[in-house]
Amino acid sequence: MIRRHPHVFGEDTAQTAGKVLRNWEAIKAAELEAKGKRADEGSMLDSVSTKLPAVMEAFQMTTKSLAWIRLARRASVLESSTEEVEELKQRWDEQPTHKEIAGEVGDLLSSR
Repeated sequence: MIRRHPHVFGEDTAQTAGKVLRNWEAIKAAELEAKGKRADEGSMLDSVSTKLPAVMEAFQMTTKSLAWIRLARRASVLESSTEEVEELKQRWDEQPTHKEIAGEVGDLLSSR
């Protein structure tokens, strides 16, 4: 516990939760390498415990998947978001219903 939380027990300072998670992943990868395994072997979802309650397991799988998508598609994310903003602007000019606007805003928020 102490080794995986240097921002609490050590000298490391993490300003954001994202930085804490990146540090955590780096520490786990170093531990795997010390055991003679590579962090990139297998799936990134292999580290999600199947002994967790189903909702927590699904949350962790979703979190890890989204993190990968963000890294892998950073350029396309900006393009996708821009397209969704343009669609929202077009729909706005058409006097849409609340439901239609909510749908477009939902598309924009999920366009990561």
